[in-house]
Amino acid sequence: MSSIFSKTFETYLDVSDRATLYLDPDDRIAWANRACTEIFGMAVEDLLGRPIEYLSKNPIDRSVLRPQTSIYQMRHATGLLRDVLVTTVNLGEQGWMLELRTSAIDQFTTEAGVYEKRLRALSDEVPVGIFFSEVGLRLYYINTRLTEIFEVPAGRIYGIGWLDFFSTEDRAKVESAATRALKGERSYVVANLNTGTGRVAQVTLNFRNISTDRGATGFVGTIEDVTDQIAAEERLTFAATHDPLTGLPNREAMDLTLARHFSTVGKEKSSLMMAFCDLDDFKTVNDTLGHVAGDRLLIEIAKRLQRICSEDQQVFRYAGDEFIVLCKGITTDSEAKKILGDFQRCLELPIYLASTQIQISASFGYAVFRSKVDIDEMITKVDREMYRNKAAKKDLVFQRPGIEL
Repeated sequence: MSSIFSKTFETYLDVSDRATLYLDPDDRIAWANRACTEIFGMAVEDLLGRPIEYLSKNPIDRSVLRPQTSIYQMRHATGLLRDVLVTTVNLGEQGWMLELRTSAIDQFTTEAGVYEKRLRALSDEVPVGIFFSEVGLRLYYINTRLTEIFEVPAGRIYGIGWLDFFSTEDRAKVESAATRALKGERSYVVANLNTGTGRVAQVTLNFRNISTDRGATGFVGTIEDVTDQIAAEERLTFAATHDPLTGLPNREAMDLTLARHFSTVGKEKSSLMMAFCDLDDFKTVNDTLGHVAGDRLLIEIAKRLQRICSEDQQVFRYAGDEFIVLCKGITTDSEAKKILGDFQRCLELPIYLASTQIQISASFGYAVFRSKVDIDEMITKVDREMYRNKAAKKDLVFQRPGIEL
């Protein structure tokens, strides 16, 4: 029964379209079916007795006990090498069975080509630039969006040409990020790109390492033009920290400025004066000349305060007709009074609104502090000082010394 089965099985293998070899314990071909002739270009009789190393460029892995499938390069009768998918079956002391297939590799190659075409078609539709390097920093693939970002033909980007579009400083940053990717790290960098039309675009680049089976190392990456996004973020930041009417920094900006100053108090010897300014009888201007004239008055006051401020002074619109000026390096009461006097004289100059000349005055309160204090508490005390001077109908806060904290 076993001999009948053995003969039947041998017949089946002989007519099978899958090439099959039987190797004896000495790794010589003891049996081969007809399908082997298509792979090796040799008659079965010519294969028998040959060592497998004669046909395979790569040594057969004999260390595995279970069936294993790998790609080997097999030698054709013409001397040409061909990739063959080989499944090895360890028969123990009796030798080995090898099943050889080329159609699977051919099919894989065809499918890989289709897959690559689909990938390229897809990458040309995404809104970010995509690039691959073949080895090192040389690019061999870029998608359509990348050429749109660079605003040049693809030919000027391939190879290392893409690096020429960055300034010397930014090129060094980009090369550093790409080199880290070649070493296996994922990297990210923001840089300015000098496009082909002369526009400077702010871009983000992401790099990730890729390696081939032969050990060549490259990277795949994306590049995105974020110029409009950054500009929009800057506009939002400006809107959040500036008064829309006068363009002056607002209360939130002042809080940030004070927080930064307080963080250096003790590390750097620097005092700070806060001056609180409130326009006198501003409501009268609105009631008699209208709110448009009132807005124009506030804009003019803001411009005057800005013009008179030095590098160490900054003016903020606090609310309504109230302004706060921060002055660095003020240590004495006399210094503070001199600055407030300059502010007052600047604001008293005539202003023309709706063909009407008006003269405005303001009440001030101030404080000099050298150590960290609560911001709200500081504003409250200076505000009270200002209102005391306003109530006394004084234009200048010269009647009593300021608060020193």
